[in-house]
Amino acid sequence: MRERTFRTATNTASALNKRRSSFFPGAEYLEVFDEEHSEQEDRFFAVGPIRNGVVVIVWTERDEDTVRIISARWATAHERNLFESYLDKYL
Repeated sequence: MRERTFRTATNTASALNKRRSSFFPGAEYLEVFDEEHSEQEDRFFAVGPIRNGVVVIVWTERDEDTVRIISARWATAHERNLFESYLDKYL
């Protein structure tokens, strides 16, 4: 597996990199193509656990080795329920 470079215009990347080992790899998470926000570039979002709760990460792939993080935040109650429903249904 290739190591990916994470870049962002905010401090989101540094905060995420500190916790990313808890979310990737091996953690079960829901990954979705975000068709509604993909007019100019393909966007994806993932909902999954870290040590302190459930987060949502939104990103785009610039090229094969580079991922641009658009947003990383705590999941809403609705998003946590979506993730739990996914786990119940597919795992």
